[in-house]
Amino acid sequence: MGGLALVLVGLVTAAATATLSVRLARKAVRSLGLHRRGVRTTGRVDSIRHLEDSEGNPYARALVAFELPDQRTGWTDAPWCRPDGTAYAPGDRVPVLYDPQHPTRAHTLPPGRRPQLRVRAGVLALLAAVAAAGAATAAWLALALRG
Repeated sequence: MGGLALVLVGLVTAAATATLSVRLARKAVRSLGLHRRGVRTTGRVDSIRHLEDSEGNPYARALVAFELPDQRTGWTDAPWCRPDGTAYAPGDRVPVLYDPQHPTRAHTLPPGRRPQLRVRAGVLALLAAVAAAGAATAAWLALALRG
């Protein structure tokens, strides 16, 4: 019975890491697409949302509004603090990058700096590869221990 349990653990681990690798790969592709065809604009902090994580720890996010060419308002959020550690306040101007075909795909940019897109995409791709390798290893171990 112990071997069967180990096989099941291996298969569950393989499924979980495969799912993680697909999610990470999708996120990397979306990020690359946004930075290739994205439009830069300036948004304004509308409000600060005070939230709690799953463990009850408080954190805050800045809700950012930006105007689209058709006069609609786009929305995104940002960490409550700027990269220099100072907090955002309602009314602050924030650089925003959004996808003109899908304006809900947007994020804030570090002020005055180009985003480290290739580094971020590379890290996500590396994490996806590690997760995929973990899935393959877990599946191989599960099958090897089964026999």
